[in-house]
Order: sequence, then structure tokens, then C-alpha cells
Amino acid sequence: MKLPQSFRLEKDLEQNLETLLNPKNPVPKPTDSKYISLNNISCIDADGDQIEHYKNISIKTSIASTKNGKSLNLTLPGAVSYFEKQKGDAFLPSCALTCNILARLYELKFYEDMENVLLQYKDHGLNDGWHVQNTVVDWRGERIIHYPGYSDIPKKVKKREMNHKRNCTILGFSPEKFEGGPLKFLLKNHNFEEFIKNLTGLEDPEVLVSIGEYFNKPTMVWLPDKPSKDEHVSVAWIGCRHDNLDIYIYGGPNYAGAARGVFTKLAEKKK
Repeated sequence: MKLPQSFRLEKDLEQNLETLLNPKNPVPKPTDSKYISLNNISCIDADGDQIEHYKNISIKTSIASTKNGKSLNLTLPGAVSYFEKQKGDAFLPSCALTCNILARLYELKFYEDMENVLLQYKDHGLNDGWHVQNTVVDWRGERIIHYPGYSDIPKKVKKREMNHKRNCTILGFSPEKFEGGPLKFLLKNHNFEEFIKNLTGLEDPEVLVSIGEYFNKPTMVWLPDKPSKDEHVSVAWIGCRHDNLDIYIYGGPNYAGAARGVFTKLAEKKK
């Protein structure tokens, strides 16, 4: 992966060293709470239009697991199905919703229960913090698709209904001069800034850089160099893996990992 042309070694080396030498290294603490709730979460596209809004949204404090507490390794279709089978309105959040949840958790990190969930995107117990998102990027069609159906991912995935309770949002982008690398430098590219705003639903995506610094890790974006004919659709992932806070839009729908569910206040009352 090439570094952006705007990358300045001297300045960046100094900032990265400062991050790495930061002695603070918070980790999640045990909690008896099964979920935490946030109010008025809104996802905004690059034009400033609202694409998702929740007066109240509850976030599960643990990733999807078996009855014995063993973490599940789920693909995007598997994760969507896992939460759809639960009672109430549980669902796998889009990348936009997750990023806005992370931004609010970061804002409220001085509350221990909020910080605990935030820190699980650094390490949820499997030595990484990766979470699959309910969002795909169609590179050939130049589309970001939040809450896709099976028609939006490769035909080799079994056809059946998916995300049938969610409103699908499709946002276009122009991949001109696209490249992966440190997020804070990529945001200087106007086309990429529009892309990342549509992907994350954040009015100011630079908050993800601040979250990375809080984790003592740089925030990186990973894109396919040349999306192949067979894997032109990539699933979005977010969380720490190895040395970075990654926004990973590289692998196809058969990649598997951790998933975290959310549900609405209405669903909570149904239980």
C-alpha cells in the first residue's frame, strides 16, 4: 500500500511517536450490563442529508456469542441473519451507524460503561477489535450500500431475503485518485472525503483519527488495489487489528469475524 502524496515523513513520524509513547493504555473492564443506550444518533451523508436517525438506540455490551459465551465468527450474511433471528428489533448496524455510535462513546468516555464498549473496538477479547458492518462497497458500480440485500453482493452467496426490516441506502462516489493510507491525510482529497463521509455517516470523520489516538494507534483506511471481477464488492469492517485502527474495505462477503448488535428502545419494551 502506497502512502498518499501528502504524507510528510518528518511531521508524521513525530506525531506517531507521540501516540506510541503515550503511557495511557485503557482496557475494557468486566460489566454486568447487557447493553447501553444512546439518544439522538443521526448519520449524515456528504451532502448533509440525514440517512439514519434513532431517538434511542441500545448497543450490546458484548459481541455475538454462543450460549456458552464463545465468540462467533460471522460473515456479513451470517451476522445479519444472527440478529434478525433474535426477538424484537435487534440488527447488525451499518458502518455509518457504528461510526456515529463510536463518536458518541468517545465523547462520553469518562463514563465507565461507555468507555468499556468503545474499548472493545480496540480489543473485544480476541486480540483485535474488528467488527463486521452492515455495509458493502460496490467498486464497479461506484456505490456505497448500507443495509444491502443479497442482490447487492456476489451471486455465489445463497439467495434469500436479507435486511428485510431495514431501509437500504445507496450513495454514489467517484474513485478518482483513490488510495489507502492514514485517514487524516486521505481526507485532504475531496473525492475521498465525500466517500468517507458517505461511508461513515459522520459530519466530521476526523473524530476517527482522535479515537485511534485514544487507542494509541493510527487510523488507517484499506482499499483493494484493483478490485477483481469476481470480488468487486467489499464488506466494510471497523476496529483495531495489529497496529492500527482500521477502516477496512477490502475483503468480500465470505470474510468472517466478530459482530455487535444494536436494537431500538421499542424492541426493548417488547421483551
